[in-house]
Amino acid sequence: MLNYIMNIIKKFKNNKQSKTISNNIKSDIAYASRMPKRTKFKGVDIIPTNYDDSKITILLLEDFQPFIDVILLELAEVIPMDNVNVIIANTQYGAFNALIALDKVKVDYAFCDITLGGMMFDGQSIKEYDGIDVFEKIMINNSKAKVKLLTGHNLHSEKLEITDAISKFEKISSELTLGLNISDVYINKRSARTNMYYDLVNDLGSDYDKIS
Repeated sequence: MLNYIMNIIKKFKNNKQSKTISNNIKSDIAYASRMPKRTKFKGVDIIPTNYDDSKITILLLEDFQPFIDVILLELAEVIPMDNVNVIIANTQYGAFNALIALDKVKVDYAFCDITLGGMMFDGQSIKEYDGIDVFEKIMINNSKAKVKLLTGHNLHSEKLEITDAISKFEKISSELTLGLNISDVYINKRSARTNMYYDLVNDLGSDYDKIS
C-alpha cells in the first residue's frame, strides 16, 4: 500500500514538473511571437541635392558637431565653399550611410572617425561597419584620395575596437598596396585638438589653387 501511494505522489510530481516545463515553453513561444521581425536596414541618402561631379568632394564621417563646425570654418578659409561638395555622415549609422553614398560618388578628401558605425541587418546577416570600412571604399574608388582617421583613443590602446581597427587597416593597406601605416593617417582627437585638421585642410587648399 505504501508503495502504491509513493508511486501516485511520484507521478503527480512528474506531471506537475512536465506542466511547468510546458508552460515555460509556451511562455517563451509567446514572447518570441512578440519579437520584432528582422527587416533590412535602410540607410539615408546624405549626398547633397546640389552635388556636382566636377567639384572637389569632401566627406566628414564624424558625430561630434563642434568638430564638424570647425572643419567647415577652416575649409572656408582656404577654398570657396560653393566650389566643393561636402558630404556629412554624423549619426551612429554614419559609416553605413557613407558607404551608400560612395556607391554613387567619388571622394577626394575625408575625415573619418575610426569607430563611428553601427550594426544592422543587411538582408542576409547582421553586419557592423565603421570608419575603416569607409576608408577602404574611398581608396578603392580613388587611390589618390587623402584621408585622416580620427579617434579619441591612443593607437596603443588595448580596447578591442582599436586593436580590431588597426588589424583591419593593415589588411586593407596590404591588399590595396597603399604602403600606409595607420599612424600615417591617424589623428588623436584628445591630444591634438588645436591642429588635428590643418594638414588635410592645407593640402586641400593647395590642391585647389593648382586646379583653379
